[in-house]
Amino acid sequence: MAGGLGYLAEKLYQQELVEEAAKAEALERDPPALVNIASFNRDENMSDVKEVNVSAWINADYNYELIERTNGIVRARRFMYVLFGEGDSQDSKVARGALGLTEAQKEAFATHYARYGVGFSEHGAVLALNGFAGSGNGFSSLVSDAFRDEALTKSENFVYVEPFLDGREAALTPYGEPEKARKTVWMIAAGVAMFGAVKLLFKRQKTDQKHRTVRKHPEDRFAGSPIASKRGREASMPMATQRPQAVMSKNIAKDSPIGRMYSRIAEEANQAEPALTPDRVPENRTRVNRTTEPRKAVWKKNQCS
Repeated sequence: MAGGLGYLAEKLYQQELVEEAAKAEALERDPPALVNIASFNRDENMSDVKEVNVSAWINADYNYELIERTNGIVRARRFMYVLFGEGDSQDSKVARGALGLTEAQKEAFATHYARYGVGFSEHGAVLALNGFAGSGNGFSSLVSDAFRDEALTKSENFVYVEPFLDGREAALTPYGEPEKARKTVWMIAAGVAMFGAVKLLFKRQKTDQKHRTVRKHPEDRFAGSPIASKRGREASMPMATQRPQAVMSKNIAKDSPIGRMYSRIAEEANQAEPALTPDRVPENRTRVNRTTEPRKAVWKKNQCS
């Protein structure tokens, strides 16, 4: 995301530089010729920097305050003035254009209203409005709603006029806006990158801690047994000389069936291979202890007794 924002910042920067250069070039030329807004055509009467110069009159019957709310809270407002052309009647329902001004712009427009006048008609003053062709500044949907309430329609070349309230030179002179926009987007990109780096760092620390915990406390299936692994405890096994022996009661005769059985078992035990010593036991592996056979004999003996 940070890389994408950085790329976007550079693209916007280059685009803004081109636009500023075009505005500086337009400043060297005269503004577009003044044209009746009823005859305005975007292809013929708008410059490459979207500069327009139209004459129009304002029908005060359609003055609107456009208010944008979110969850009942006022977020922004604009003051709309609907423009009509010379020759349009007072009852005309075809709007040629509109002004959408902030409250500060409205006050400035009202204060210097006389400077825009170029004549009079039966409907009032005719104004010369030099400015940029705008997009409604995010209020186009509210403008459409107001037009629907008033049964107004937009002409084919309807235009939102953003007048040069501070003069044409001030509007077309570069003020380093591309560099400001570039820095702003790069700061956002840096913030996104920092957030991603911190998130990745915490994720790695959490993973490493989990792995360290597993290595420090392994699950040992032999823990607590005589053949526990060396990681859990020291191996402890009886020595080979400590082999369990079958013990025959003194009351049993050697030539009796039980006595002969014990003699045979003792003989087989003496012939068995030596018990495993501790150094021969592989770590964490299960082995069969071949010295268990005498234990079976002891178990049988106990049963008999």
